[in-house]
Amino acid sequence: MINKDKKILIISAWLPGGGVETVISNFSRIMSAKGYEIKVVSLSDYLEWNWFENKEFTISFYPVFKKENEINIFNAISNFRKVYKILQKEIKEYSPSNILITHTLLGLFVRKLKSHFDTSIYYWPMNTVFNTNTQGNKMFNHIYSFLKRKYVWYMVKPFDGAICISSQIQEQLSYIDETPAFLTFAPVNQRTQIALNESPGSPHFIFIGRIDQRKNLCFLLESLAQIKLDNWKLDIVGEGPEKERAFELSKSLGIQDNINWIGLRFPPFSEKPSYTSIIMTSLSEGFPMVIIDALLSGIPVICPSHLSIYNDAILESENGYGYEENSHESLKHVIEKIYYQREVYNGKHISEQCLNNFGDNEFFKRFLEILN
Repeated sequence: MINKDKKILIISAWLPGGGVETVISNFSRIMSAKGYEIKVVSLSDYLEWNWFENKEFTISFYPVFKKENEINIFNAISNFRKVYKILQKEIKEYSPSNILITHTLLGLFVRKLKSHFDTSIYYWPMNTVFNTNTQGNKMFNHIYSFLKRKYVWYMVKPFDGAICISSQIQEQLSYIDETPAFLTFAPVNQRTQIALNESPGSPHFIFIGRIDQRKNLCFLLESLAQIKLDNWKLDIVGEGPEKERAFELSKSLGIQDNINWIGLRFPPFSEKPSYTSIIMTSLSEGFPMVIIDALLSGIPVICPSHLSIYNDAILESENGYGYEENSHESLKHVIEKIYYQREVYNGKHISEQCLNNFGDNEFFKRFLEILN
């Protein structure tokens, strides 16, 4: 029987299947190997695939939020009693020593939970707390940023601490004096046998992620249409609401024959990889696991230099390059550069470097320091 001190409850408002679920799965695998028991409570029941099957945790679904856009302060307040009863029931029955909450909005319930239960409750955000993209009206952005900081401060200050999967998230939460922010990075998938990347002769790139506005795929397609490389290919792994728009854009740019629309594939590198690089064009990210998966497979990375993953994991000319946010010219230049310098990248070195920084033992050591 598991000791109460080794029982962790994870509470999330939305688990559709994707990066957040990968983090939870990797976390559960690492902690289970160290004698911990993990339970997950989801306040949604929408799943794109059964990511939770054959994992080292149990899970309960409560369909409070049926769509992602329903996760807002108004619905949380109107469903306060319902959500609180769910959380109260789960905590009482499971009796965890620590609770991890992944959504800022659920901070609304922490004060009341702490008044009824003697357990540590941590904030565990999976994305940047504040959007780093600065496009649009400056005055509106300034007002929105001010209100968002007040909102986050109110929601986060009751927590015992914040567990940060990137240095950017830790920095964004540093203004909340009441809640210490600890950096652990995200747990990676170290268990799977790794097939190392073999650099192809012709330019072959891969994009992995949900095809929505935040992932910014259309920006990538516009940049690729301008590169001066012959016979290039792009594999797109993922689905999402922007797929049709991106497909039509590829046709209007005359690059549709260069693109392979693969759809969902799990794990993302299910075959022996052979890529020039993975390209990420997201406007914001927490600690994108697809980048870590790529590095573990020895694949060089191209990503925006404003993302935390660039500072946390990328070493220029060793495992990838960063480009200037929203600059087609900068991205085009980096894509061409990484292809012409492809012989410089050593897949085994890239993989070992990633494991040394983000492997199981390193994560567990950082996480255990928080619990202690």
